[in-house]
Amino acid sequence: MGPDILPYMAGTTTARRVWYAGDEWVSHYCSIVDVSQPRTWTNLGTAAIWGLYERAFMPLIERVWVVSQFEERAMRRWAGATRVDTLANGVDADYYAPQPVAERKHAAVFWGRLDFSPNLQALSWFCHDVWPRLRERFPDASFTIIGFGAGEEARTLAAVPGVTLLADLPDLRAAVAANGVVVMPFRSGGGIKNKVLEAAGMAKAIVCTPLACSGLRGTPPVITATRPQEWADALTRIWTDVSAQRQLGLDARRWVLAEHSWRRTAADAIASLADAPAL
Repeated sequence: MGPDILPYMAGTTTARRVWYAGDEWVSHYCSIVDVSQPRTWTNLGTAAIWGLYERAFMPLIERVWVVSQFEERAMRRWAGATRVDTLANGVDADYYAPQPVAERKHAAVFWGRLDFSPNLQALSWFCHDVWPRLRERFPDASFTIIGFGAGEEARTLAAVPGVTLLADLPDLRAAVAANGVVVMPFRSGGGIKNKVLEAAGMAKAIVCTPLACSGLRGTPPVITATRPQEWADALTRIWTDVSAQRQLGLDARRWVLAEHSWRRTAADAIASLADAPAL
């Protein structure tokens, strides 16, 4: 698992060489380039380095496992891989289960690594472009950011009115449960957003961008929005209709139990090995 394992895998001849890549890194670094922000341009160079690195080892790898069909296409294109399987992530639905915590009104939450560019881009856009519209409508609205590795950029967001940062929280479940809505305003990155699976496991209503649904099985019962006004309207509707909010959460848990168990992913992994001869 992970890109650093490739040199070790290339040196063995006593085991089947299957690389669990998860995400494809060329497409990841390209996605966080913003032509209007020169400081992001260096990611193009990083993407090129990753592409050369991946290609160097592909002839020696029996199979590559990624988490979505988008990643599968990217791995074939950039790494030159020919034997790629899509294994969608699962969720521990017993751990990420509904919590008996009273929800605050007009409250939303996000969690994730706070030193990871796609998370920071999502949060910055939401706090500056969407959140002020919501605070105009709901002066008591609260937005909680949970995560590890918070640097200056993440801590600056906590200065936005109504925004609270909970850094390095060892267990996020109770803090998430206190919010009626989970927001996933992603504008970059790839793979499967595990946060969507975890939120669904906890039976939370989810508002997200279409990008956040990438790689998911079935039809996730979420509300998608793209532009700031769409986001403000979506959260307004869900905050003012508590029964619909709860139903969305119940539907989300039923969906994730049916579509994203680890047992199902393990079965897919075994099948991929059984159907393909070793090198």
